[in-house]
Amino acid sequence: MRNFVVDVVDVAAKLRLMSNQTGPPYSIPMLVSVAFPGAVVTGRALPPGVDEIVTVTDDGALIIYRRQLSTAMQRFVIAHAIAHLIFDADALGVRPGLPFDVEREARADEFAAELLAPTSKLAHHIECLESPPEGDEHEAWLDKLDRMATVFHVPPHVIAKQIRRLNRQAKS
Repeated sequence: MRNFVVDVVDVAAKLRLMSNQTGPPYSIPMLVSVAFPGAVVTGRALPPGVDEIVTVTDDGALIIYRRQLSTAMQRFVIAHAIAHLIFDADALGVRPGLPFDVEREARADEFAAELLAPTSKLAHHIECLESPPEGDEHEAWLDKLDRMATVFHVPPHVIAKQIRRLNRQAKS
């Protein structure tokens, strides 16, 4: 898999800057309107296993997210869709008979995490990069993870992923 972390970090930072957002939680409507003026973002009931649908029509971008998701997860999947619009406009949508593109999905997840919970801002909110393995210390660490997820208004797994990224950066 090619190294795309620098691309997503750079593009996410530029998008937040263009939308005049300096701190979390970052506004999805503002991010969308700056990146894709006139885009339509709406929720619907979607088939099992489909959290978002994204396409470009003659009238502009269209993002449909699974309405049944938590609002934090809705924000993440919309940011994921923004990544597809930015990086994958030439090949939007999974069609029957086409293989699932693992690299594009990973990049979209990395972008969504960096757009909504940038490591540059997250680093100011964490005391420890390592999760204690078990017991009360681990539960306390999970509580901190939940609190950080609330600050950035993303699912806790996004914060955990970004902390792992910070941990890798600190070790290299």
